[in-house]
Amino acid sequence: MKIAVEGQRLNEFVNREYLSNQVQGIVAEWNINPSDVCKILTSHFNGIGVFNVANNQAKKLRESIIHQLHFSQSIKDLRIKAQRDARLRTSSRHSV
Repeated sequence: MKIAVEGQRLNEFVNREYLSNQVQGIVAEWNINPSDVCKILTSHFNGIGVFNVANNQAKKLRESIIHQLHFSQSIKDLRIKAQRDARLRTSSRHSV
């Protein structure tokens, strides 16, 4: 049974937080699609039963987003793939 919670939907919260200065400072040089990261974050929180963010939960969830950006294996894999793709693009340009 879902409990009605005042606040906002999780995906809206994650998308807004992604644009915050603190998160942008972390992801600025990652060269990955922001929507991919937001989907991973939203999926993680949905997996642990978080679908809405009550006002009194916002601070903890912000901290958890930062933690996930640093330690989520899915996000690490996405970053590694983006770095690999960037190296391939650079080496392809130099070999022509």
